[in-house]
Amino acid sequence: MLRITLSILFFISGWYNCHAQLKEPEFVGEALMLIGQDS
Repeated sequence: MLRITLSILFFISGWYNCHAQLKEPEFVGEALMLIGQDS
């Protein structure tokens, strides 16, 4: 459940950052780390 939620959150944030051209490398890094730990 947590992994799915984080995956969706990561996807949305990635899509938003891509279209809004905002840079949030720290958030992306944390999301990837959490997804990796949970899997």
